[in-house]
Amino acid sequence: MELEHFLRRILDFGCHSHYFHFKSIGTIDKSCCPDATTVVIDFDKTKDKVCSEAKLQPYKSCDALKILPELKRLD
Repeated sequence: MELEHFLRRILDFGCHSHYFHFKSIGTIDKSCCPDATTVVIDFDKTKDKVCSEAKLQPYKSCDALKILPELKRLD
């Protein structure tokens, strides 16, 4: 499968199933870049939803993800 198509499918699935919540980096809790405005996926929200649905103990993390299908990369 072409990388751009694959990344688009991940992005679409995460959005439609409400696993992905978008925020600017500067508004993510404990962000090291409070003035940053790049919009990313708040992976803490994704982690919380997955842990809740799978009945797992919450994991600690502070991550963000940017999916760029048109550039064929993850940041």
